[in-house]
Amino acid sequence: MSGDDEMADILSSSIGELSGFHANHHVYAEGVTFDTPTFAPHAWQERAIKVHYDDIDVTAHFMELHDLTLSKLGAGRPKDMEFCGSLAKTGYLNEQLLQDRLAIVQCSPSQRILFSQRIHQIFS
Repeated sequence: MSGDDEMADILSSSIGELSGFHANHHVYAEGVTFDTPTFAPHAWQERAIKVHYDDIDVTAHFMELHDLTLSKLGAGRPKDMEFCGSLAKTGYLNEQLLQDRLAIVQCSPSQRILFSQRIHQIFS
């Protein structure tokens, strides 16, 4: 993840969805800025995992899995729901931690109910 729009665009075009990287490896990354995640929990940037790549002198910030999951559940697109369901099956997600972090997501009460239902859904 980059705090810079230009870098986010470069990442998305070089290793993003429908790129050659995606075709070859069957996975892709989304380049985003710190402002992109609409439904990320408060202070998610502080929990991001920072990885510095010395050879290109770039530090990438990867969302912590629970923060990423909540952000994807907020988007609620079919591909996001599939991703979150698959992630829940890995055992790396904690349902209670997702519910706890939901309390610090800026959203309406009706959105919070929908989030909670989606959290339950991915673990069912």
